[in-house]
Amino acid sequence: MKIEPKKDVDLLNLTHDSILARDLDDRIVSWNHGAEEAYGWTEKEALGKVADELFQTQFPKPLHDIKAELLLSGRWEGELVHRTRDGARIVVASRWVLKKDQEGNPDGILEINRDITERKRAEEELVKTQQELEKRVEQRTASLAAEVTQRIQSEEILQRRESWLRSLIFTTQDAVVSIDRWGCVVLFNAAAERIFGYTAEEIVGHKVNELMAEPYASEHDEYIARYERTSEAHAIGSVRTVTAKRKNGELFPIELSVTEIEVDKDVHYAAFIRDISEKAKLQEQLVERERLATIGTTAAKIGHELANPLNGMSLTIQLLEQRLSRQPNPPDSQVTATVQRLKNEISRLNQLAGQFRTISRRERYNFQPTELAGLIDDVIKIQTPHFAQLNVQIEQCISTDPPMVTVDRDKIKQALLNLVKNAAEAMPGGGKINIEVSTTHEGVFIDITDTGTGIPLDIDAFEPFLTTKKEGTGIGLVIVRQVVVAHGGKISYRSRPGEGTTFRIELPKK
Repeated sequence: MKIEPKKDVDLLNLTHDSILARDLDDRIVSWNHGAEEAYGWTEKEALGKVADELFQTQFPKPLHDIKAELLLSGRWEGELVHRTRDGARIVVASRWVLKKDQEGNPDGILEINRDITERKRAEEELVKTQQELEKRVEQRTASLAAEVTQRIQSEEILQRRESWLRSLIFTTQDAVVSIDRWGCVVLFNAAAERIFGYTAEEIVGHKVNELMAEPYASEHDEYIARYERTSEAHAIGSVRTVTAKRKNGELFPIELSVTEIEVDKDVHYAAFIRDISEKAKLQEQLVERERLATIGTTAAKIGHELANPLNGMSLTIQLLEQRLSRQPNPPDSQVTATVQRLKNEISRLNQLAGQFRTISRRERYNFQPTELAGLIDDVIKIQTPHFAQLNVQIEQCISTDPPMVTVDRDKIKQALLNLVKNAAEAMPGGGKINIEVSTTHEGVFIDITDTGTGIPLDIDAFEPFLTTKKEGTGIGLVIVRQVVVAHGGKISYRSRPGEGTTFRIELPKK
C-alpha cells in the first residue's frame, strides 16, 4: 500500500536530529526543520549552498578520505565541528548514507546530524541541559502541524523524502515504534531492537504493552480506547519521562514522544523513544555527591568544635592522674576505674573527631601497581591474633595467578581492615570470615563474607551515621565507599538477617 505524503513529513520532522541531503557537488538539496532549528538557516536560505562552506566544517580527517570510505561502504560516521548562522561552534555526531539512483549509481548523500556539544559537558551542565532539551522538544512537538503544512512543496520532493525517511527510521539512534489502533506493534526499528532486546520479528504483531512497566502496561488499552472514543489527548503531543521494560524484564527510564499519524484507517500512532538510563545514573550520582559534600561540611564543623574541648579534657585527666599518683594514700579502685573510663571515653571521642575530619577532607592518593594477594595477607596477619581471642577464623581464597591492580595500598588496606573488623563485630559468639578474590572481564572482585547476624532489611548500611552497633558511629562504611569510589570502583553488599553478610568491592583491571 502506498504511504500517503503526510506520514512522511510527520515522521521526518518528529526526529530530534537535523537532516539534510546534499548532491554529489555537496550542495544542499533538502533541509528539515531540525536542521533549521539546529543551525539557524531556513530551508530557503540553505538550499543550493555548499554544505561544508555553510557550516565551516572541521573534519576529523581529510574530506576526500571520508568520501572514499563512503563510496566503499555506503555510509560513514564520525564527529564534526560546525558553525551555526550566528557563529556558534557546535559538535555533532554525523552519519552519512550514500544514496543511489535506480541504476545503482551514487546520486547524493543523506546526512543525519546530532548535536552532542552539551553531552561533552554533561556532568557540569546536566540539569540545565535537561531543562533546555525538554523545552525544545515541547516547542517542536507543539508546532509540528503548522510546520508540516509549510514544508510540503511538491510531489517530487515528497517521493524523495519517502526514501530518505525509510533510511532515517532504520539508522536513527532513537527507537521508533508504531502501533495500530488496537495497540499492536507494526513497526520496530533497529534502535528499538537494541534498546528493548527484542527483534522486530519477535515483537511485531504483539501488544505494545509488553514494552511497558506497570501500571502503564495494564492501563494502556484503556488509554487507546478512551482516545479513540473522545479524541482527548493526554500523552499525545508531549514529551514524557516514563518507565519501560526490556525483554529480560529490566525496568529502565525513557523519554517518550507520541504522535498520531494518519497512514491508513488502522495504523494510528508512532512513538519516538530515548533510553535515558545513563542520564538518570548521572543525576543520582550528582545528588549523592552533593549530599555527601553537605555531610562532610557538617562533619568538619563538628570535628572542629569537638577538638578544643577534648584537648582540654585530655589534659585535665592527665593532671588528675598525676595528682592522684602523688597522694600519700593510693586512690581506691572505684576512683581508678572511674578515671580509666573517662580516659577511654575521651579516646573514643578523639577517634570520632578524627573520622569526622577524614570524611570531610579531600584525600591524596598514591596509586601504584599492587599485588592483591600480598595486601590481603597483611590484613589477615594484622587481625589474626585479635580474632583468635574472639574465636573468629579468617580464611582467603585467591587464584593461583593473583591479579595486579593499581591502587593506593594504604587506603585499600584501611578499607579492607574496616570491613573485616565489621564482619568480626557481627559475630559476637565467634564465626568465620572468608576473603575471596575473583577476576572477570569486567574487573577484579573482592568478597568479604561473614557468618554473623546479618544486616536488617530496612537499613542501608552506607547511610551516614546509621549503625546497628552499640558503640558504632555509622561513618566507617562511608569512608570505605569514598576510598573505593576514588579508585574508580564500586562497593555493594548482600545480606539476610541471621545468615551473614557479603561485602563486594569491584576494582578496575590493570
